[in-house]
Amino acid sequence: MENKEDWDKLRVWQQKKEHEKKQELEARSHPHKGMQEDHSTRISYFLKDAKEFIVMHLDLLFLVFITIVACGLLAVWKMSTDVKVDEYFEGRYQEGMILLSETEEINGNEKRFQYVLALERNEEIKFHAKRFGGSWEDDLKNRELQYYFETWDSSFKEQFEVKQEEEESLLVKYELAFPIDQYEEIGQGLQALREFGNYVGEQIETEWNVFIQKDDLKLIDLQWLQSMTEEEAEQEARRIYVNNSQAKKVQEAGITEEVLEKYWKPDFLTVELNGKPILDSNGNAITMKYHEDGYQLFLNQSVLKNISGVTKIEKNQEGMETFLYRGKKYTIGSGEGENLLENPLTEWDLVQIFGATVKHDYSEEKIKIVIP
Repeated sequence: MENKEDWDKLRVWQQKKEHEKKQELEARSHPHKGMQEDHSTRISYFLKDAKEFIVMHLDLLFLVFITIVACGLLAVWKMSTDVKVDEYFEGRYQEGMILLSETEEINGNEKRFQYVLALERNEEIKFHAKRFGGSWEDDLKNRELQYYFETWDSSFKEQFEVKQEEEESLLVKYELAFPIDQYEEIGQGLQALREFGNYVGEQIETEWNVFIQKDDLKLIDLQWLQSMTEEEAEQEARRIYVNNSQAKKVQEAGITEEVLEKYWKPDFLTVELNGKPILDSNGNAITMKYHEDGYQLFLNQSVLKNISGVTKIEKNQEGMETFLYRGKKYTIGSGEGENLLENPLTEWDLVQIFGATVKHDYSEEKIKIVIP
């Protein structure tokens, strides 16, 4: 480029480019200089700068991200490995613990920990635990039941069947079943459960499985027994036995007509109202289901339409069904309110509301209701 004219043109071009670049920088720093720069222009400048920064420092940003993730994983691992086992179980079961032993197993890249602990209140009660990562398992409740049963001195002890299963040193199942074959043995089973419950005292746990068993049927368990009076428990055990042994067809020793009348209750009775069966919208017979306080009736339109004196069956603004009976308005639903009926109704409700008389015919499996 020896021509002076060419050199001058190049110099002018360079000066022009420097000037344009300077103006661009000033525009970014002073958007109101000369003319008002709109919002979108400023955003585009920012995005352009951000993009350039990311492209130029992509490797560095990736390294920072990996470092943050690694630190987080390290912190989680540190927390899981630094946990004090006895303190963990003290918090879990709200009582003092003693760590007796700890074993570490390595399977490939995996670490598993196994522990043996004892209760401070009774160091003879030992249990096993294992941990993998943040997952814990233990067999404290089953070991407690095992301890109390094995230290129990009773003539009933040998009559119990012990059902247990172990997996990798954990006692995952421990059940005590008192088997009976005949109706007359129910009293003996109840006595055995009561004696064991009295021996354990306040240490009984809801997770324990201690029960009277007839074939594959669990009649009553220790927790249920503890929540009832002796008379209530006996009544319930006998009712369950009779209702599940087909005693109405097979007469066992001790099961008399009086026993059947007292304890046998079909799960469902077909409803007969004023001498006629009630049918639902599909043509099926309406039934009442047995509960501890008697049979219960689900009140619906099919039933209401068959009760003399019931008028104006409709739904209110809340979608609950209402009806009039002898000038009084009733609402079927739950909550609070005047004349509010909770479904299903009990036999006592039928008597109180409709003045009904109720009779059970267990041989025909019917419940006969008369409403005047």
